[in-house]
Amino acid sequence: NRLFEDFLESLEASRATSLVARIRQSAPQVYVNGQLAAPLEYGHAASMIVHVPGEGAYSIISYPGRLPGWVEAGRIHGNSIEFQVGDKGDEQVRIECNQAIVDADRPIFVRRRP
Repeated sequence: NRLFEDFLESLEASRATSLVARIRQSAPQVYVNGQLAAPLEYGHAASMIVHVPGEGAYSIISYPGRLPGWVEAGRIHGNSIEFQVGDKGDEQVRIECNQAIVDADRPIFVRRRP
């Protein structure tokens, strides 16, 4: 069972890395509460970084695997990524891409950066 679970996790991690590559190639624009914000940054492997004014930076990924501390906060659909962050969950982040990045909706996971 463990070998199979490891295989599935590595497959999902590979898909997440491919997704970030598609996002990079699609001219992503970041909006926080409807206002254009700082450009999207890219972290290790399949992670991205969003800066939310007054709240700090957040890492986002499409698959947390066995990583603790990640919270499902929104969805990726079509050409956009939407999620909520902040101490009260009241900061709405939307990343708009100029082309479709997924065929089917996927969850997005978020973690505040130290």
